[in-house]
Amino acid sequence: MLLPGLLDFKQNEPDKNIGLVLLFDIILLSLWLV
Repeated sequence: MLLPGLLDFKQNEPDKNIGLVLLFDIILLSLWLV
């Protein structure tokens, strides 16, 4: 899955695109739960 990649991305870019990454996480979680 993409979750490990997202976690690595968060660690590599903690402040630059955190909002976009969090939004992407919410979208992925929504799709995964459905």
